[in-house]
Amino acid sequence: MKRLIKANSEYSDYMTIQHGRQKFSVHINYDGPYEGSFAAQVSEIHPYDDADYAWARIKHNGQVEFIKGGKIMDKMQLPSYDEADYEDISEYYNDMLDSVAVELMDINKAVKPRMIHN
Repeated sequence: MKRLIKANSEYSDYMTIQHGRQKFSVHINYDGPYEGSFAAQVSEIHPYDDADYAWARIKHNGQVEFIKGGKIMDKMQLPSYDEADYEDISEYYNDMLDSVAVELMDINKAVKPRMIHN
């Protein structure tokens, strides 16, 4: 049985990103305590698939938690905007979200799809 999670109001924007052929859903909030900090939830988009895929939670401090089945499977630390050499902040956001997407794809590659047939 799939649990529905109520939308969290701490994320102000929604977008989709793509890495290769895989699309990702991103709920994001850019209002962090310092320049370049953001919080987000990232998950792979799998229409008509009821399998339990991992998703990622990015905290304002750059810590990323990869969660599957309610448990933290892995962690990763993103570099801060000040530590990295980017021309503008949108390039930084795109690069950080892409690195999280790559890690999610790696974690989820062993998941067997469970297609929903109506």
